[in-house]
Amino acid sequence: GYGQFLLDPQSLEYALAHPEALQDELLRAQVFDSLWESVREAQLDPRRYIELALAWLPRERDDTTATLLLARLSRAYLRYSGAQARSAFAPAVEALLLSGLSGSGSASRRIAYLRALVETARSSAARARLRALYAGTQAIEGVPLRSRDRFRIASALLALGEPDALRLIADEAAREAGSEAQRYAFAAAAANPEPAAKAAYFRRFLTDQTLPESWIEEALVPFNVPEHEAATLPFLEQALQALPRLKRERRIFFVNGWLAAFLDGQSSPAALATVERFLASAELEPDLRLKVLEALDALARTVRIRGKFAG
Repeated sequence: GYGQFLLDPQSLEYALAHPEALQDELLRAQVFDSLWESVREAQLDPRRYIELALAWLPRERDDTTATLLLARLSRAYLRYSGAQARSAFAPAVEALLLSGLSGSGSASRRIAYLRALVETARSSAARARLRALYAGTQAIEGVPLRSRDRFRIASALLALGEPDALRLIADEAAREAGSEAQRYAFAAAAANPEPAAKAAYFRRFLTDQTLPESWIEEALVPFNVPEHEAATLPFLEQALQALPRLKRERRIFFVNGWLAAFLDGQSSPAALATVERFLASAELEPDLRLKVLEALDALARTVRIRGKFAG
C-alpha cells in the first residue's frame, strides 16, 4: 500500500536544518520523501527544498536518493518556482550540476547530473558545456555519450532558441543510421519554438496516418517543454477533445502519455481552467474521465504551489 506521512512543523524544520543528523540511508530517504510531499501539498515553500537539495546532494552517498533529489530539484526549480526565484537559484543550480558531471560518484549518478543539466541549462556557460559534450570536445568520465543524449542536448538548445540547433539535429540524424535515429530526430525537432512549427507538429500528431505512434510518443515531451507553455496552450483544448478518437485508434497506454505531456507542459491558472471547463462539458467515458483527472493532479498542484509561493 501507499501512504502520505507529513512531518510535524518542528520535525520538518529540524530535518531541513540538520539533514546530516539522518545517518540511516533509509530513514533519510523517507524524510526527504516526506518533505517533498509537503512541497506538493503547498505546505512547504519549494525554494526551501531547492536549498536542501543544493546543500545535501554533494554529500549524499546513496545513488537512488541522489537521483530522486535531482529530479525533485529540477521540478521545484522549473515548475514550482516563479521567474524571480529561478533567476536567483540559476547560478547555484547550474554550478551543482556542472560539478556533478566530473564528481567522484558512480557513472549512473553522473548520467543523472547530465540529464538534469540538459533539462535546466539556461546560462551561456551551461549551454557551452552542453555544446562541448555534443561535439565530443569534452567528455564525462565513465559515461560515453549515446546518440539519444546528443539528440536531447540539441533539442534542449532548440527549445532555448539557439539558432543552429536544427542543424545539430540534422547532423546527428545524418551521422546515425537507422529508424531509431530518425525517431529521435523527429522528436528533438518538436522543441522548435516557432509557432508554425508547433502547428505543423500538432497537425501531424492528429492527422498523419503514416506517422508511427512511437514517433509521436517520443515527441510529446519536447513539444510541450515548459519554456513554450504560452505557445502550446492554444493546443490544449484540441488535445483534450481528441481523447475519444485517440482511445479508439491508439494503443492502450498512448492516452496516458498524451495527457501527461500536454498537462505537465502547463503551469498557469488559464490552463487549469481549460481542463476544468472540458471536464464540465465533455461527455467522456468513465475511464477517460479518470485518466484526465489523474493527469490534472500535477497541473492543479503546480498552480496551487505557484499561487501560494511564487506570487
